[in-house]
Amino acid sequence: LASSSSSSYTGRLSMSLLLPVEQRRSDFTQTEAIDYPESDTRILQTAVDCANVLLQNLGCDTAEASLKRLSEDGGAIVFAPVGAKSKVPGAQRIAVAVLPNADDLPALKRYAENDQWGTKTKPMILVTPQWNPGGEGYNVVSDFGFGPWRAANEKFVDSFSLAYALVERRIGAASTLDATGDNMGRGGVARLVFEGSTSDEPWSVWAMGGDGSSALI
Repeated sequence: LASSSSSSYTGRLSMSLLLPVEQRRSDFTQTEAIDYPESDTRILQTAVDCANVLLQNLGCDTAEASLKRLSEDGGAIVFAPVGAKSKVPGAQRIAVAVLPNADDLPALKRYAENDQWGTKTKPMILVTPQWNPGGEGYNVVSDFGFGPWRAANEKFVDSFSLAYALVERRIGAASTLDATGDNMGRGGVARLVFEGSTSDEPWSVWAMGGDGSSALI
């Protein structure tokens, strides 16, 4: 990760990935939802597989990786030692937490406070968090609790810097079809990509076509 050499890098990063699940499993460009959603177990396993690919790309030895659930109904975390070809200078081991929700925050905090995960020698990466922070663009009530508990949770989450994001947004009646199969009203599907805060334009927006094509807006 390019940010690992930055003076502001602390060993805590986050990523938001559009996972290759459900309609995207066979064709990643598909935007129409399938009739029967996949199970949470299968989606979590796919997220873990993505975490292992990420760790491999960072130069970790995934053959020696270990996996733990963060909570009974929450996400999971993968720990792996770095190899000789590590791309994260100074790191000894790297942890990737996938699909963590608000109930997983106590476990993540314990790893950070008791075992020093989320440091330059033991970086921690959050992948596609599932919590709702509340506020504009979200539900009114935050998953982080109230008062000092919310403040403490927000401080912890905010300590992770966004390194990469690929998210999908539906605008208008993008998925509403009439009886003939034509779109009803106006709308569309866009995929937003964040590739680092060092760029003058860190975000790019891509309009997705129904035939799998895309165009940069």
